[in-house]
Parts: sequence; C-alpha cells; structure tokens
Amino acid sequence: MTGETLTPQERQRRRNRRLTIKFLVWVGIPTLLAAVYYGLIATDLYESESRYIIQAANGSTSVSLDSLLGELPGSGSDKDALAVRDYILSRDVLRRLDQEHGFIAHFRSDDVDWLSRIWPDESFEDIYEYYLTKVAVEYDNQSGVSTLTVKALNADKAAEFAGAILRYGEEMVNRLSERARRDRMEFARREVTAGEERLARARNAILSLQSSGDELNPAESAAAVLAIRSELETELARARAELGAIKAFMQPNAHKVVVLEQKIRSLQEQIEQENRRLVDPSQQGLSAEIARFEPLLIEKEFAEKAYASALASLELARTEAAQQHRYLAVIVTPSRPDESTYPRRLLGVATVFFVALTLFGIGSLLIAAVREHARI
Repeated sequence: MTGETLTPQERQRRRNRRLTIKFLVWVGIPTLLAAVYYGLIATDLYESESRYIIQAANGSTSVSLDSLLGELPGSGSDKDALAVRDYILSRDVLRRLDQEHGFIAHFRSDDVDWLSRIWPDESFEDIYEYYLTKVAVEYDNQSGVSTLTVKALNADKAAEFAGAILRYGEEMVNRLSERARRDRMEFARREVTAGEERLARARNAILSLQSSGDELNPAESAAAVLAIRSELETELARARAELGAIKAFMQPNAHKVVVLEQKIRSLQEQIEQENRRLVDPSQQGLSAEIARFEPLLIEKEFAEKAYASALASLELARTEAAQQHRYLAVIVTPSRPDESTYPRRLLGVATVFFVALTLFGIGSLLIAAVREHARI
C-alpha cells in the first residue's frame, strides 16, 4: 500500500530483516562457499621439512672474529646461507626441478582442485609465483640453521622435491666454493710465475754481463784486491821502517840498502798496479764493473725475495683454500609426513568468515555515513 503508515516496531523489523539478508549475502554465503571448498573440494597437501647448515671444511661457520663474538648479520656464513636461500627460491631451480622431477606436471594434474591447479595457459611468471607458495626457506641467524619446507600432493613427492632442492643447493655451494678456491690459487700461481720470470731475467742479465768481461763477481774480486793491497802496504811500511833503521849506520850504496830500496820500489809499483785494477780512468777497472753489476745484483736479490714470497703465498693459499672450503650439511633429511597438513580447513573457513564480516561492517558503516550525510 502506497499510503501505508508503519509503526516504529515494524520499521525496525524491516531494517533488521534487510540487515539479516545483507549479512547472509555478504558474510553467510562466502563462509558457506569457503566451508564447501575447504571441506569437500580443496586438495590435500603434504609438507616435507628438512634442515641444513652451511659449514666450512674446518667445521666452523666462521673463521674470523665473528666466531668469538657470535655470528653477526652480514658475516660470511650468513651470506652463504642467504645466497643458498635465494638460489632455492629462484627461477633456475624451478626450471631444473620441473625438467628433472616434473614439478609443473605434478600440480597440473586432474588430482588438484580447480582453484589450486596450474592451468596450461599460465605464464612462467605465474608458475614461479605458484612455486613460491609451495617452497619456502627460513634462516635462523642465531643458530645458522636453514629450514626448507616443500608442499606436494603426496608425501613421497614432497620428499622427492625437497631432496632434489637440497642437492641443487649443495651443488651451488660447491660451485661457488670451488670457484673462489680456483681464483685464489690461480692468482697465487700467476704471482709465482711472474716471480720465476723476473728471477730468470735477473740471472740472465748477470750471465750476459759476466760473459762479456773477465770478472765473474767484481765485488769479490775488488775485496780480494783490497786485501792484497792492504798486505802490500803493510809490507811497504815495514820495508821503509827497516830502510830508515839501517841507513843510520850503513852507507847509501851498501848492498842491503840497495836491496831494500829496490824492494820498496817494487812494492810501490805493485800497489799502484792494484789501484789501477780498482779504479781505471778508461772505465775498465773493477769499480766500473761493480757499477754495472750492482744494479743487476740488487735486482736479483729482490727477485729472489719476491719469488720466495710468492711461493709462501701459494702455500698459504692452498692451506686457506682447504680451510675455507664450504659445503652444505643436511642436519634433518626431508621428512615423509603420514598425513596431510594443508589446507588448514578450519583456519581457512574462519579466515573467510572474519574477512567477510570485517568488510560487511566497514561497508555498513560507510553506507550509513553516506545516508546520514545525504539527509543533512
């Protein structure tokens, strides 16, 4: 009736009836659909769990000060564990897991419900997003342990996927560790080769200079000449002293005086000869030879020290490479659950109910606010 007048009680009942209908439409129906889906349609998923740690060959997760202070964020073991986690959650592992173990085909089968299935027309990026919902890695930076969880349609397949992923991660750690070891060893070997070549050039330069002259070692020859000259000067001093003594009581033409004078002249000539061997104005003396030899000898000494240092560095690199080699150690092998763990049906239904109820409440408040604003 158009001119019907309703009592306040009737208007309230109509409002309550409309509110009930809206509640059933916006909250009841989604909750009912969720209950039907989770209770009758949703595919059971089995979760396999495994745990691993990245260790060095010496049994520790860190060989620096971090081992004394505890593992710090950003330390070597943290970086290794996070690198393995990122690799496991990468597209490369998804491709390899699908090629070797049929990951995509497993979740594309008819046994998977229509809402959880990988459809044939989905792109690889969509499949990768799906992969991230089935594979997860959590890292505990206090203990250094990483936990890998993998979901599949049955327990055996979940354990198979988890085992394959752990193997891929182990190969990745070995590959990175081997590359670091190879780079370190290659650098040390290049240093040794460069040291050998430098030492060989220094030795060849000395041999070339020795073959062009009469002296094999001018420094040693000069030392010998200086020793001879010193002896000659000592003998000359004694002869002069003796000559001065006998001239006091002998005639200048006495035989002994003449002999001593002849000896003194011979000693002086021999000393001058040795001096010319040391310093020759024509650049043929030992001093000139020493000037040519000395830079080569210094270079040879430096080359020998550099070569010895390179050999020590190579040995140290071998030792450090062996100690710092890292590997993935499986602490807990992939489990084979005896019952499904997903989906969590009651939690799923409750989540849908509370989300729908929240949206219904927000929507009702917004509508009431708009109507109130329209009346003003």
